[in-house]
Amino acid sequence: MGPDFAVRDSTKRTFGMRGWVVASLRGADLRGAYMRLAKLDDADLSDANLVGAEGLTQAQLDQARCSSGATLPDGLMGVQHAKR
Repeated sequence: MGPDFAVRDSTKRTFGMRGWVVASLRGADLRGAYMRLAKLDDADLSDANLVGAEGLTQAQLDQARCSSGATLPDGLMGVQHAKR
């Protein structure tokens, strides 16, 4: 089964499992976003700002791709050098 959180982007296509297009949230400002039900499997969160994202869990971040430039809420880890 492909990720539930997938988009079809006509300019940048990143394919996930079974041909789904995986979300690229690179550099997105997700401060205050409701993330409780988000399926982030293979989503690109590189350089995204997730401070204050409501309902975001470590399990979601573990399924996503996250660079050291991502800004994460206190208590959550994406990669060893993610900003706090």
